[in-house]
Amino acid sequence: MADIAPPTLFTQLRSRLRWAKVQKDPVLIEVKPKPRPHDGKLRATSVRGVQSMEAALTELAMLCTKHNIRLTLVAVGNGVLPFFLNQGTLLTIDIVYELVPAENKKLLNRFVGEIAEKYDTLPRNWLNNGPRIYMEPEVRDILGRESLRYGKELFCRPGLVVWIPPWKYFFVAKIDELSQRHLENLTGDEMANAATYLSLVLREESLKSVSFDKIARWHLQYHKPTRPGFKGVCDATNIAYQRSYHRKPIIK
Repeated sequence: MADIAPPTLFTQLRSRLRWAKVQKDPVLIEVKPKPRPHDGKLRATSVRGVQSMEAALTELAMLCTKHNIRLTLVAVGNGVLPFFLNQGTLLTIDIVYELVPAENKKLLNRFVGEIAEKYDTLPRNWLNNGPRIYMEPEVRDILGRESLRYGKELFCRPGLVVWIPPWKYFFVAKIDELSQRHLENLTGDEMANAATYLSLVLREESLKSVSFDKIARWHLQYHKPTRPGFKGVCDATNIAYQRSYHRKPIIK
């Protein structure tokens, strides 16, 4: 009998993702926001917010290890960039995909709630599955596959690994978000974030420039339309990028 070749990385990941999708009730952290004893405002400086999030994830990893749980998450949302850069305001980490036995869901929810009570700088839903409400299952599968194969580790400790998709997803999501508003209502910070995402995409994709058409194709890849405000936001991102990096990388 011929030797059986070991499974490829793609086969392993496909198997893991297929196993996760079998779960009828996918395991994600589901904790509803709870008012705090004070006035409900988060008194967090940017540094404390990031440090508290790292401490909370570390504590969750320790609890997972203690209870023999191996938790793998895929994170998206506006909280990823400040955590990655260790700067800016960070409130929540939004989870879109997970690999963990379904029977551990209740225990994990309890852990997240208990940890939230320890940190005034984090809301009770600091780790949540909100994006699942509006994200197509096919897009979640795409993000799961891309994160485990091409993405980056946002956080890694025994018991817990948090992956993020390629940066082009974050860039597309930001452009799509901003395209739904009037240009005059967009803030400098929002445009600076869009420019930062773009710089990370160019580095990740080994590109010096990118065309409007290529960005539009990225939108289609993640099932996002190019809205009427798409080109205006791309132009504004170009200007914001030039302020920080002294050139305009988006071309016709």
